[in-house]
Amino acid sequence: MSSFQHLSLGINRYFWLQFGTSRSGKGLKRSKKKGNLIIEKSPVILLQWRGEENWSVEYVSQNITRFGYTPDELVSGKVSFSSLVYPDDLNTVVEERQRQSLESADMIRQKYRVLNRDGRVCWVDDQTIINRDEEGCITYYQTILIDISKKKKRMEKNLQDREDQYRRLIDSSFDGILIHQDGLIVYVNETAIRYIGASSLTEVI
Repeated sequence: MSSFQHLSLGINRYFWLQFGTSRSGKGLKRSKKKGNLIIEKSPVILLQWRGEENWSVEYVSQNITRFGYTPDELVSGKVSFSSLVYPDDLNTVVEERQRQSLESADMIRQKYRVLNRDGRVCWVDDQTIINRDEEGCITYYQTILIDISKKKKRMEKNLQDREDQYRRLIDSSFDGILIHQDGLIVYVNETAIRYIGASSLTEVI
């Protein structure tokens, strides 16, 4: 079974437990409670949207509160999900979603920024399954939204650490090293500065 099929089955089971059945047995209630608890304790937020241009939210898990909003605010339309998307990312997110929807894709995966209610920027990994009717028309979307802010910060720190290490190696090299871009000098190491006869980097760049 593919990762997409596993994801689809997992999401469908969760939403079936939420409102896809009228049964009310104790076992079903326990399964629903357990599913809710697992989601609420995780960085994973689940959403279901109608197949409409305005991203109308039918359901969102309780832990949307990690971004400072309540499920009622999004389901009622008081707060639109698009208003949470970082302004510089919104057009790209919308255009990519529309393009893949028109191309009959089964799933859309995007990484973008969202704004917490207090203005803090968070990164999310959006994995959306597109549900269609027999004629191929979109009926609704089901989304797994994962908060990857901490992972993103670790990646950025690791990248910065590698850049700093690389820069230290260049600076300590006995060879003169000069880096230029589009005809402009953007970096010169200490050895090259001495070869050139300059007293500082600012005299060269």
